[in-house]
Amino acid sequence: MIIGVDEVGRGCIAGDLLVCAFSVRPGISREDMDELRAVSMDSKAFKSRKGRTKADLVCRKHGLFELRRASPSVIDELNIRGATLWAMREAAVALAARLGVETEVLFDGKDVPEGMKIPCRAVIKGDASVLEISAASIIAKVARDAELEKAALDYPGYGFEQHAGYGTKAHRAAIAELGLCAIHRSWARKFLTA
Repeated sequence: MIIGVDEVGRGCIAGDLLVCAFSVRPGISREDMDELRAVSMDSKAFKSRKGRTKADLVCRKHGLFELRRASPSVIDELNIRGATLWAMREAAVALAARLGVETEVLFDGKDVPEGMKIPCRAVIKGDASVLEISAASIIAKVARDAELEKAALDYPGYGFEQHAGYGTKAHRAAIAELGLCAIHRSWARKFLTA
C-alpha cells in the first residue's frame, strides 16, 4: 500500500504546522476510487472553500489517515525543517502501524525524515502527481484552516480566519498594533513595532 504524506503551514508565522499521512482504504470500489481521484487530483478544488470541503469529505470517506502537528514551541525548538520532518515521520509511522501491511511512504518535497524503517522516498511536487499525497494535503489544509478559524475567535483582531497564519500585510499590521499572541511563532517578533 502507498502512504502519501504532506504538510500545511510551513510558511506561516502563526499556528501549528499540520501533517497528514493518507492511504486509500483497502477494498475500495472502482467507482469510489474514481471519485477519490477526481477530487484529490483537481487543483481547482483548492481554489474555493466549498471545493476544499467537498474534497476533504471524499478523502476522509475513502481513505485512512493520521494527523500530526508541530506547535509553535516545537517549531521554535527544532526549526521549521526539523519540525516538519519530525511530524512527517510521526504521521507516516502511525499510519503504517495501523495498516499492518507492507507499505511504501511517499513524502511531498525533497526530503525524507531520518530513522524511517519503512521503504520511502521523496517526490517533488507530489501533491500534484500522487493521489495519496494530494489527499493528505487536502485533509491537512481543511483541518488547519478550521483550527485557524477557531483561533480567530480566541484571538480577535489578527484576521486568522482570512490568512490562516501566513504573514500577509494585514497580519503583519495586526502584530504591529496588537503585539504577539500565544500561537505566534518566534520569528513573528520581527513585525513588532519598536
